[in-house]
Amino acid sequence: MKASGTNVDHMVFAKAIEEAGADGITINGAQLAAPPIDIYRRGKPAMSNLGNNALGALVGPAVRQHSNRMICNAARGTGLTIAGGGGISKWEHAVETIMYGATLTQMCTKLLWDGFDCIAQMNENMLRFMEEEGYETLADVRGLSLPYIVTPDHLEVYDEYPRFDRERCTGCGRCTRIGSCSALGPCFIRRSGGLASRCGIRRRSLSWWTMRHRPVPCIRRNGSPPIFRS
Repeated sequence: MKASGTNVDHMVFAKAIEEAGADGITINGAQLAAPPIDIYRRGKPAMSNLGNNALGALVGPAVRQHSNRMICNAARGTGLTIAGGGGISKWEHAVETIMYGATLTQMCTKLLWDGFDCIAQMNENMLRFMEEEGYETLADVRGLSLPYIVTPDHLEVYDEYPRFDRERCTGCGRCTRIGSCSALGPCFIRRSGGLASRCGIRRRSLSWWTMRHRPVPCIRRNGSPPIFRS
Protein backbone atom coordinates (compact mmCIF):
# COMPACT_ATOMS: atom_id res chain seq x y z
CA MET A 1 0.00 0.00 0.00
CA LYS A 2 1.22 3.51 -0.80
CA ALA A 3 1.12 6.08 1.98
CA SER A 4 0.50 9.77 1.42
CA GLY A 5 3.30 12.08 2.45
CA THR A 6 0.88 14.74 3.70
CA ASN A 7 -1.02 14.91 6.99
CA VAL A 8 -0.49 11.25 7.92
CA ASP A 9 0.91 9.75 11.12
CA HIS A 10 2.91 7.01 9.45
CA MET A 11 3.48 5.03 12.62
CA VAL A 12 -0.27 4.79 13.23
CA PHE A 13 -1.02 4.23 9.54
CA ALA A 14 1.59 1.50 9.16
CA LYS A 15 0.33 -0.34 12.25
CA ALA A 16 -3.23 -0.16 10.96
CA ILE A 17 -2.49 -1.64 7.55
CA GLU A 18 -0.27 -4.33 9.08
CA GLU A 19 -3.12 -5.37 11.37
CA ALA A 20 -5.39 -5.41 8.31
CA GLY A 21 -3.09 -7.92 6.61
CA ALA A 22 -0.79 -5.76 4.47
CA ASP A 23 2.70 -7.10 3.80
CA GLY A 24 4.36 -3.85 2.84
CA ILE A 25 4.13 -0.11 2.43
CA THR A 26 5.51 2.40 -0.07
CA ILE A 27 6.60 5.71 1.40
CA ASN A 28 7.94 8.88 -0.16
CA GLY A 29 7.99 12.40 1.15
CA ALA A 30 6.05 14.20 -1.58
CA GLN A 31 4.39 17.22 -0.02
CA LEU A 32 1.47 19.27 -1.26
CA ALA A 33 2.98 22.59 -2.29
CA ALA A 34 2.32 25.77 -4.24
CA PRO A 35 3.83 26.07 -7.74
CA PRO A 36 6.25 28.84 -8.72
CA ILE A 37 4.84 32.13 -9.95
CA ASP A 38 6.18 35.07 -11.93
CA ILE A 39 6.18 38.14 -9.69
CA TYR A 40 6.74 40.38 -12.73
CA ARG A 41 3.58 39.11 -14.44
CA ARG A 42 1.17 39.80 -11.60
CA GLY A 43 1.53 36.34 -10.09
CA LYS A 44 0.82 34.33 -13.22
CA PRO A 45 2.36 30.82 -13.55
CA ALA A 46 6.14 30.87 -13.93
CA MET A 47 5.96 27.97 -16.38
CA SER A 48 5.34 29.37 -19.84
CA ASN A 49 3.14 26.45 -20.92
CA LEU A 50 0.54 27.01 -18.17
CA GLY A 51 -2.33 29.45 -18.25
CA ASN A 52 -3.17 28.87 -14.59
CA ASN A 53 -1.86 26.89 -11.61
CA ALA A 54 -2.90 24.04 -9.36
CA LEU A 55 -1.41 22.93 -6.06
CA GLY A 56 0.80 19.92 -6.59
CA ALA A 57 3.52 17.75 -5.12
CA LEU A 58 6.90 19.00 -3.99
CA VAL A 59 9.41 16.21 -4.65
CA GLY A 60 13.14 15.74 -5.13
CA PRO A 61 16.04 16.56 -2.76
CA ALA A 62 13.96 19.02 -0.73
CA VAL A 63 11.86 16.20 0.79
CA ARG A 64 14.57 13.60 1.50
CA GLN A 65 14.81 14.07 5.26
CA HIS A 66 11.04 14.35 5.51
CA SER A 67 10.83 10.99 3.76
CA ASN A 68 13.34 9.50 6.16
CA ARG A 69 11.22 10.64 9.09
CA MET A 70 8.18 8.84 7.72
CA ILE A 71 10.20 5.70 6.95
CA CYS A 72 11.67 5.78 10.45
CA ASN A 73 8.23 6.00 12.05
CA ALA A 74 6.85 3.13 9.98
CA ALA A 75 9.88 0.95 10.66
CA ARG A 76 9.82 1.54 14.43
CA GLY A 77 6.18 0.59 14.74
CA THR A 78 5.84 -2.42 12.41
CA GLY A 79 7.53 -5.31 10.69
CA LEU A 80 6.30 -4.29 7.25
CA THR A 81 8.41 -4.41 4.12
CA ILE A 82 9.10 -0.73 3.37
CA ALA A 83 9.81 0.65 -0.09
CA GLY A 84 11.24 4.02 0.82
CA GLY A 85 12.24 6.95 -1.30
CA GLY A 86 11.95 10.66 -1.85
CA GLY A 87 14.87 12.87 -2.80
CA ILE A 88 17.45 10.12 -3.23
CA SER A 89 20.09 11.39 -5.63
CA LYS A 90 23.28 9.68 -4.39
CA TRP A 91 24.14 6.19 -3.24
CA GLU A 92 24.82 7.59 0.24
CA HIS A 93 21.21 8.75 0.36
CA ALA A 94 20.04 5.23 -0.40
CA VAL A 95 22.17 3.87 2.46
CA GLU A 96 20.67 6.47 4.81
CA THR A 97 17.16 5.46 3.80
CA ILE A 98 17.92 1.80 4.52
CA MET A 99 19.52 2.68 7.86
CA TYR A 100 16.28 4.46 8.72
CA GLY A 101 14.40 1.22 8.11
CA ALA A 102 13.62 0.91 4.41
CA THR A 103 13.76 -2.61 2.98
CA LEU A 104 14.39 -1.27 -0.50
CA THR A 105 14.73 2.17 -2.04
CA GLN A 106 13.08 3.94 -4.94
CA MET A 107 13.97 6.95 -7.08
CA CYS A 108 12.20 9.22 -9.52
CA THR A 109 13.69 12.72 -9.78
CA LYS A 110 17.24 11.35 -10.06
CA LEU A 111 16.20 9.22 -13.04
CA LEU A 112 14.54 12.19 -14.70
CA TRP A 113 17.75 14.16 -14.34
CA ASP A 114 20.38 11.54 -15.16
CA GLY A 115 18.63 8.58 -16.80
CA PHE A 116 18.56 4.92 -15.81
CA ASP A 117 22.32 4.41 -16.19
CA CYS A 118 22.85 5.96 -12.76
CA ILE A 119 21.31 2.91 -11.07
CA ALA A 120 24.18 0.58 -11.95
CA GLN A 121 26.74 3.07 -10.67
CA MET A 122 24.86 3.60 -7.42
CA ASN A 123 24.56 -0.15 -6.87
CA GLU A 124 28.28 -0.56 -7.48
CA ASN A 125 29.11 2.14 -4.96
CA MET A 126 26.77 0.65 -2.39
CA LEU A 127 28.32 -2.79 -2.78
CA ARG A 128 31.79 -1.28 -2.36
CA PHE A 129 30.63 0.54 0.76
CA MET A 130 29.18 -2.64 2.25
CA GLU A 131 32.37 -4.55 1.57
CA GLU A 132 34.54 -1.83 3.11
CA GLU A 133 32.32 -1.53 6.19
CA GLY A 134 31.87 -5.27 6.71
CA TYR A 135 28.18 -5.62 5.84
CA GLU A 136 27.28 -8.88 4.13
CA THR A 137 23.67 -8.09 3.19
CA LEU A 138 21.31 -5.12 3.23
CA ALA A 139 19.64 -6.73 6.23
CA ASP A 140 22.81 -5.88 8.18
CA VAL A 141 22.34 -2.21 7.26
CA ARG A 142 18.59 -1.92 7.69
CA GLY A 143 17.41 0.01 10.73
CA LEU A 144 20.86 0.75 12.16
CA SER A 145 19.91 4.35 12.89
CA LEU A 146 16.64 3.58 14.64
CA PRO A 147 18.10 3.02 18.15
CA TYR A 148 19.54 6.54 18.01
CA ILE A 149 16.18 8.23 17.41
CA VAL A 150 14.77 9.59 20.66
CA THR A 151 12.42 12.33 21.77
CA PRO A 152 14.01 15.78 22.23
CA ASP A 153 13.97 15.47 26.03
CA HIS A 154 16.26 12.42 25.78
CA LEU A 155 18.89 13.91 23.47
CA GLU A 156 22.49 13.32 24.53
CA VAL A 157 24.16 16.69 23.99
CA TYR A 158 27.94 17.06 24.00
CA ASP A 159 29.97 20.20 24.48
CA GLU A 160 31.28 21.49 21.17
CA TYR A 161 33.17 24.50 19.91
CA PRO A 162 34.24 25.86 16.52
CA ARG A 163 37.16 24.30 14.72
CA PHE A 164 39.06 25.99 11.95
CA ASP A 165 41.20 24.48 9.22
CA ARG A 166 44.42 26.47 9.45
CA GLU A 167 45.48 25.48 5.97
CA ARG A 168 42.27 26.64 4.29
CA CYS A 169 41.49 29.70 6.40
CA THR A 170 41.87 32.96 4.45
CA GLY A 171 41.17 35.21 7.41
CA CYS A 172 38.05 36.66 5.77
CA GLY A 173 36.16 36.72 9.07
CA ARG A 174 32.98 35.36 7.49
CA CYS A 175 32.54 32.82 10.27
CA THR A 176 32.14 35.66 12.74
CA ARG A 177 29.21 37.13 10.82
CA ILE A 178 26.85 34.15 10.70
CA GLY A 179 23.22 35.06 11.29
CA SER A 180 21.16 34.39 14.41
CA CYS A 181 24.15 33.29 16.43
CA SER A 182 26.31 35.31 18.79
CA ALA A 183 28.58 32.45 19.82
CA LEU A 184 31.22 33.86 17.50
CA GLY A 185 31.88 37.57 17.59
CA PRO A 186 34.29 39.64 15.50
CA CYS A 187 37.90 39.75 16.60
CA PHE A 188 39.59 43.11 16.97
CA ILE A 189 42.72 43.23 14.88
CA ARG A 190 45.87 45.25 15.22
CA ARG A 191 46.38 45.96 11.58
CA SER A 192 50.10 46.52 12.07
CA GLY A 193 51.24 42.90 12.19
CA GLY A 194 47.79 41.39 11.83
CA LEU A 195 47.54 39.97 15.36
CA ALA A 196 44.30 39.86 17.30
CA SER A 197 44.40 42.22 20.26
CA ARG A 198 41.48 40.41 21.90
CA CYS A 199 38.99 37.76 20.95
CA GLY A 200 35.31 38.59 20.59
CA ILE A 201 34.14 35.03 21.25
CA ARG A 202 30.99 35.08 23.34
CA ARG A 203 30.55 31.75 25.06
CA ARG A 204 26.83 31.28 24.65
CA SER A 205 24.57 28.51 23.44
CA LEU A 206 24.79 27.67 19.73
CA SER A 207 21.72 25.66 18.74
CA TRP A 208 21.99 22.45 20.80
CA TRP A 209 25.80 22.67 20.98
CA THR A 210 27.14 24.64 23.89
CA MET A 211 30.27 26.76 23.87
CA ARG A 212 32.52 26.26 26.88
CA HIS A 213 35.69 27.93 28.10
CA ARG A 214 38.08 26.19 25.78
CA PRO A 215 40.80 27.41 23.43
CA VAL A 216 39.14 29.24 20.55
CA PRO A 217 40.62 30.76 17.40
CA CYS A 218 41.08 34.43 16.72
CA ILE A 219 40.66 35.29 13.05
CA ARG A 220 43.47 37.06 11.29
CA ARG A 221 42.28 39.19 8.42
CA ASN A 222 45.56 39.49 6.56
CA GLY A 223 45.32 35.99 5.11
CA SER A 224 47.53 34.29 7.70
CA PRO A 225 46.25 31.35 9.75
CA PRO A 226 44.24 32.08 12.91
CA ILE A 227 45.87 32.03 16.32
CA PHE A 228 44.33 30.21 19.27
CA ARG A 229 43.79 31.65 22.72
CA SER A 230 42.10 30.33 25.85
